[in-house]
Amino acid sequence: MNNYEASRFLITHAPALVSTSAFHCSATPSAVNFLIAGLKSAEWSTQRECLNGLIRLFRLNAEDDIRALPPNPLANAQKRLPDHLIDILGSYGMFRTETFMMSTTTRDFQGALMQVLRDQDLYRFGVTLAELITRTEFSIADGSFAAEDPRTGKVDDNFDTGLPFKTYREALPLCAQILRRKAGSGDIVSDYGREVAKIAQKGSECNPHLVYLQYARSMLADLAVGLRAAKKGLMCKTTWSVLVVSPPLYTLLF
Repeated sequence: MNNYEASRFLITHAPALVSTSAFHCSATPSAVNFLIAGLKSAEWSTQRECLNGLIRLFRLNAEDDIRALPPNPLANAQKRLPDHLIDILGSYGMFRTETFMMSTTTRDFQGALMQVLRDQDLYRFGVTLAELITRTEFSIADGSFAAEDPRTGKVDDNFDTGLPFKTYREALPLCAQILRRKAGSGDIVSDYGREVAKIAQKGSECNPHLVYLQYARSMLADLAVGLRAAKKGLMCKTTWSVLVVSPPLYTLLF
């Protein structure tokens, strides 16, 4: 890396090679020192790569990451929190915590499903889903309506609800189309990639302070574009709490 004739690709490949190898090989002291030194690099991409390498060193021996947090044990644990943690939680705000946000979002999503079954109003349903999506990453469950067959006692997920969709994910593009027709704007995004970048870029030109659009652009494979979007998102004045776990697998509404 001290070779002045080294290409940009070679320079960026060096920390990536050490970082990736840390997950599969026992790191030598010199490799660990290299990763630690990289945390002080002026290049954000190098800092990120070296930090990932240090995390990979202990990943196999670490506790498995649990994405779906069971609400009941957590709620019971909160009843026995130490006083100093209660003070911190009170200062931060109970209603802003991840457990509360995910629990209330699940409750509101179930309520929206029951409501759309009663009134068949996809516009109202879409407005609710659009608000839920900006709360948490996995606010829209991957499921479908189901009912118990009174004759067989088995659960039937193919019964007729009168709605133009079977699974919850299928409802998202339908709701987006209705929102677009009534509001005169809106876009449908099927997944992360060039499509979402194009729509997020167009949306950020109209509303540069909407952090959700910058977040969508930050997930692109182009690190330079993603970093610029992340920086802009951090400076958004209208930032709200969006609990992020990993890139969503469902269709998004903008």
